[in-house]
Amino acid sequence: MTALNSGVIDFRWWVWLGNAFLLVPLAVFYQVLAGRKISAAYVVPIALLLFQPLHTELVYWGMASLQNLGVLALAVITLYLAAGPLSFTRLALVLGLTLLSMLTGANGMLLIPAVAFIWLLRRQYWLVTGWLIIGSLAIGLYWWGFDSAIQSGIGAERSSTLFEKAETLLGLLGALVESQRYQEITMATGLLLLLAFGIPAVRIVQRVWTQSVPSADRGALFVVALGGFLLMTMAAIAVSRQLEAALFVTRYKIYPLLLLICVYLMGLTSMTRTRWTLSAYVVIGLAINVIGYWRSLPRLEKHQAYMNEQLINWERYRRVDAPTPFMRHYYEQRWTAAHREGLYVPPPIR
Repeated sequence: MTALNSGVIDFRWWVWLGNAFLLVPLAVFYQVLAGRKISAAYVVPIALLLFQPLHTELVYWGMASLQNLGVLALAVITLYLAAGPLSFTRLALVLGLTLLSMLTGANGMLLIPAVAFIWLLRRQYWLVTGWLIIGSLAIGLYWWGFDSAIQSGIGAERSSTLFEKAETLLGLLGALVESQRYQEITMATGLLLLLAFGIPAVRIVQRVWTQSVPSADRGALFVVALGGFLLMTMAAIAVSRQLEAALFVTRYKIYPLLLLICVYLMGLTSMTRTRWTLSAYVVIGLAINVIGYWRSLPRLEKHQAYMNEQLINWERYRRVDAPTPFMRHYYEQRWTAAHREGLYVPPPIR
């Protein structure tokens, strides 16, 4: 991207491309509906859920949008391919996209058990065995030479007990109605979402397991595997963060949003649709969309004011609000030097 922009780093393009990755799951969800012969109009509530700024950090943080949404886009394509008819070309694509997802973000390695789960349900045991061996080698290479004392930043305080990790997981699941003040509401919402996904997912797994392999429902396998991937991602986050810190990070809200879409897709196939069903779903999706903008726009305004203050301080006094000497040195060595050489364009002051 920097090369395409004449060697100049412009984070605005990072944000645009990162958020454009949301079009990938939208297209795949449309394919799931089309495969079940469900009207394309039912994709409207999905679009309303995807394209709203509840996950505020992904709206302005270039690297976060590229990484988090990039992994999700690759994961959605990978799982959809894995759930379909297989050929050597498709297997190579699944492997290549999984490795690319791992290089985009560490949670990409969770595709290895998610893909194995799909093929296990289809009773492709030799394929599962080979996949897990290759996946284990890839994970080993991924962490080869990793030194947490050097290569891990100072993160949030970690959960210490299993109970605290469970609280954080439920909080992440319920982050759609995140409440720093009343965390019990958030955790209760998370439990409801977990049950709303888990109960129909178990029924789908039982049904697929009793079917013959050729008649296995590709859409159902994909939705269950995607939901499992999202749950594993949130569980990995819960291991490393306490509840308060997890609720403070808005980029994690994309995961329960996608899990809610999985619940929606499972609901469309299990319930009788009437002429009022689509209208009801659109109203609910629109309500979540409006609430998302209402809650997130003030956060975006605060961030813009903070960025303006930082840019003014930097332009006038060459001073950055860096909490540690290490970060101050990092800014001076990287971005200040790049800007002096004309290689970095900071966001405009508004």
